[in-house]
Amino acid sequence: MKNFTFDFCLSMKDDPSPFVLIFSTLFIGILAIIIWSYLKRLKLSLPPGPIGLPLLGTLPFIDPQLHFYFTGLAKKYGPIISTYLGLKLVVVVSSSSLAREVLRDKDAIFANRDMPVSIYNLMYGGQDIAFTSNGPKLIMMRKIATQELLGGATLQAVQGLRKIEVRAMIKRVKDREGDVADLGVELFKTMFNLVTTMLWGGGMDKKGCAGLSAKEFLEFKDIISEMAILAGKPNLSDYLPFLKNLDLQGIKKESLIINRRFDGIFEQLMSDKASNIEQKDFLDVLLQIKKSGHEVGFTKDSIKAILLDFITAGSDTTSSTMEFAISEMLRNPDIMKKVQKELDTVVGYDKMVEETDVSELHYLHAVFEETLRLYPPVPFLIPHCNSEASTLGGYDIPKDTQVMVNVWAIQRDPQVWENPLVFKPERFIKDGGGKTYKSSDFTFLPFGSGRRMCVGMTLAHKMFMYAMASLLHSFEFRLRDGEELDFAQKFGMVLQKKTPLQVIPTPRLPTSQLYY
Repeated sequence: MKNFTFDFCLSMKDDPSPFVLIFSTLFIGILAIIIWSYLKRLKLSLPPGPIGLPLLGTLPFIDPQLHFYFTGLAKKYGPIISTYLGLKLVVVVSSSSLAREVLRDKDAIFANRDMPVSIYNLMYGGQDIAFTSNGPKLIMMRKIATQELLGGATLQAVQGLRKIEVRAMIKRVKDREGDVADLGVELFKTMFNLVTTMLWGGGMDKKGCAGLSAKEFLEFKDIISEMAILAGKPNLSDYLPFLKNLDLQGIKKESLIINRRFDGIFEQLMSDKASNIEQKDFLDVLLQIKKSGHEVGFTKDSIKAILLDFITAGSDTTSSTMEFAISEMLRNPDIMKKVQKELDTVVGYDKMVEETDVSELHYLHAVFEETLRLYPPVPFLIPHCNSEASTLGGYDIPKDTQVMVNVWAIQRDPQVWENPLVFKPERFIKDGGGKTYKSSDFTFLPFGSGRRMCVGMTLAHKMFMYAMASLLHSFEFRLRDGEELDFAQKFGMVLQKKTPLQVIPTPRLPTSQLYY
């Protein structure tokens, strides 16, 4: 090898023509790619946007906080932009009219998913509801989820479970009286316990995830948070397929490690239920469908992917939304006082909040929707992908383009929302109560729309309202002396607060017996 290198260098000195040929070829190749990129844009009439570098596109320039990055590009290029991230064409729409075109008018065309490497390895090849391709299997899975887990009758039947978990949370916060309570952890734990109980009959304090200790639970929470970050993190392997096997950022490796952690839990759960033929919970339903040999190919990995889907989405999104809501009310104490005044009128001081009280809490409902407006749990929804060539806003969209709906920008559009950056729940209240914005007008769509709309929307609403009402009715909250609120965010598939919300609770109700 050494002799070869030496001989090669001598030959370059004696005869530089091979050296010139190599670099000339590289230069011509790069120039051809640049010209090809421009010609493709002109030929296809792609939406406007930055050109970027050959091969890399705009990858070297993107901000990992993608909701800020693409919103900035929309201000420069308009409500629909296109750019190449590596070799992948990405189109981002940032107006309600274009969102309507993607999610309603051409819903069937844009209903597929562009699956990142992280999701493929986390979700058993993308067999969960969120990433399964549009078709019979997706229809079947959504039907099962809504009928057996998230339908009105089922949610009513598990009202007692919600009460148990919310009251347990109130007790845990009461035990931190005068001390610091991490509300993010408490809210996550409440949602986690509820979702796992609904899925397989055991919350964390019962069977839960293989009997996690308090320390293991915090590690588990971090894992789910890391999943959300991994799923939304720009990955070279997704945009430059020839680098896929190299896994330069280690995202595939991290995804597989997390998947194996969950896989052990799911294998144990399914083994425990193998001899149980009586339907008792959602996992039993899934196992019976698998046993029946459903025609769409429902496998053991399909079951695991669906369970993981609900654990992550059900625990993380709602608890993160609650953290943002309480943070905004701490920054705007007049809003918190209005919520508590409403609670005192509807519930009173001599009892705890019941879920039946929630329908009368109109102002708290407006706080929920205003929080979703400013902090949509999934800022771009989950990226769509078109099954055939189409158009958006009059521009050509080639088949298999990644299409992102920038809900973050749409719900902060100053042409639609007055003072869009101000937290103002009143904008969702009209005379006599009721909300003023509907998902059908595509200016407010935190849960998406169309055949890919979030199936857990009703559960998220119930848990936010009940848990938030219970917390604000039971406690006053304040920050530690000298501490300031931090609204910095961690961008991922799910939007999260970068700094956990830690507060000091003070009981509001007259007797301690009400808390236990």
